[in-house]
Amino acid sequence: GANQGEARLLPEQLQVPGIPFRLNCLTAAAMAVLYGLDAALIPSRLEAFRGVEHRLEKFAVSRGVAFYNDTTATIPEAAAASLASFPGRVHWIAGGTDKNLDLTAFETLARSPESIILLKGSATDRMLAVFRSKGWTWDGPYGTLEEAVDRAWTRARAGDVVLFSPGATSFEMFKNEFHRGQAFKDLILGRSPGAV
Repeated sequence: GANQGEARLLPEQLQVPGIPFRLNCLTAAAMAVLYGLDAALIPSRLEAFRGVEHRLEKFAVSRGVAFYNDTTATIPEAAAASLASFPGRVHWIAGGTDKNLDLTAFETLARSPESIILLKGSATDRMLAVFRSKGWTWDGPYGTLEEAVDRAWTRARAGDVVLFSPGATSFEMFKNEFHRGQAFKDLILGRSPGAV
């Protein structure tokens, strides 16, 4: 049986994109088997798991554009990993308050997103220097999330992804990252009622 030999713990497709999520699921699956769960049950359960709110959360599709709320990406490494999870055209909304974090993760990004839409903030000022050195262009920085969403909405086409993955904290504009993530979701869902 599965306990004697090899068992496939991960399904081919997961609801959340990217290698970091696959690795997290594999770790959780291995722990479940160690604690006695039947390995045969795991792939279907993982396939149905939609992830966690505010963490690379696909919460809407409108006009063929997929919208992801990744507001808990409050450090550059998290935002860079999220960006790398999408092979296609990504419109990245980023920026915010600085915690004096190392920006190497942005420096090592292999390719520029389709567009970068920035929120004002002390971290954004430092991010601009990195983007400038890479020869990347951006829109903003904008003083409100609504302005940034307007820009992303205008730029995105069917088949694209709009990714809100700030790579910074939220304190200059929001109470915390969850307030920021809910504001992003409300702005998108307000434009596109019934988007799923």
